[in-house]
Amino acid sequence: RFSGSNGVIKPNEFWPMGLRVSNFDLSGKFDSSPNSLELEKLNINLGGTKVRVGGTIIPVDEGVSVSGRASINSVELKRLKDYWPVGLGSSVRKWVITNMISGRVEKIESSYSIRMPNLKKFDAIVDSFSGKFVIPSSTIRFHEEFPAIKKVQATAVFSKDRFLAEISSGSLKELNIVSGKVKLLGLDTDNENITIVTTISGPLKTALMITDNKPLKFLKNYGLEADLVKGWSRTNLTFSLPLLNNFKAKRIKFSASSRIVNAKMPRNPLKRPVESGNFDLHVDPNGLSLTGKASVNGSVLGL
Repeated sequence: RFSGSNGVIKPNEFWPMGLRVSNFDLSGKFDSSPNSLELEKLNINLGGTKVRVGGTIIPVDEGVSVSGRASINSVELKRLKDYWPVGLGSSVRKWVITNMISGRVEKIESSYSIRMPNLKKFDAIVDSFSGKFVIPSSTIRFHEEFPAIKKVQATAVFSKDRFLAEISSGSLKELNIVSGKVKLLGLDTDNENITIVTTISGPLKTALMITDNKPLKFLKNYGLEADLVKGWSRTNLTFSLPLLNNFKAKRIKFSASSRIVNAKMPRNPLKRPVESGNFDLHVDPNGLSLTGKASVNGSVLGL
């Protein structure tokens, strides 16, 4: 058993900037038949962020095989890049560090299996890596072309190639997020893809502007101008698109279904001002449909 305080993990391939350790406590046992080290407990205090690691280390030829579990109580997102080892779940690590902008994550639990074929080269092969965590209140963006979601409360699970989150609340500009699910798949390939299914409520103008945001740009194709619209909506929104900086809009799978109350649409497919509209609106790449009643030129019409 070992313990210590006020130490430093020197810069290495996992932590290029090194780590400052407030204190640590390590205990384990060695088995000689065959050779293995059982890491019963490694508690590390990084100055408020507490890490607990357990696992087994087995020498294999000139290298080692390491498997186990790790947990972290809480960490600020701005510090996550310092603590998450480089090379461990690289694709998920890159997305989380880039897109989870501010706030904190809590109750982080992970399991891993890593091989180092040659300790002299210090190259690591990650056979498996998965985990979960809680997001109590954070700012997240899911694509660089879309506005960030604030005050996000969610739970998330991840593995080497995917990231799945279930959102219980949040805000997107003036809209409230009632619920949502996010799937990022293929993170270990060149075909990374994101699918978002969410229910949002709030000003109709803002909801429509989201659907007309670059790279979607759907509404103007149907004669609607979001910035002139008024009213309230509750929208079920689904879209799937590649996680690429440049791609064609035809690769986007998209649909939005809204229940709209007291809408005013000066410019719309009817080419006549619509007022006091209470109807269902559906938009997807194939077209736009309105079903309900509204006042058009002073007369109440069914749509």
